[in-house]
Amino acid sequence: MSLRRIYRLYRQEALAVRRRIQPGVPMIAPTRMNDRWSLDVLLDTLEEDRRVRLLAVADGFARACLAIEVDTSIGSQRVVEVF
Repeated sequence: MSLRRIYRLYRQEALAVRRRIQPGVPMIAPTRMNDRWSLDVLLDTLEEDRRVRLLAVADGFARACLAIEVDTSIGSQRVVEVF
């Protein structure tokens, strides 16, 4: 397809033209404990097809896991309680 045709189709459907992501500013490394925490949510499936979710909170400087919460569902209120 030509670029003109693609542009015309985007205009007809009122779509925004995708822009390329510009490289961001590199993150500054933490210099002391509790300077930066990371939150990660993992999903796994058991043999009986039940899903298990894991919420992990880690300290970026010490590279230590501060908390792990495991359950079949973890709501926003529970995330706040873990923090």
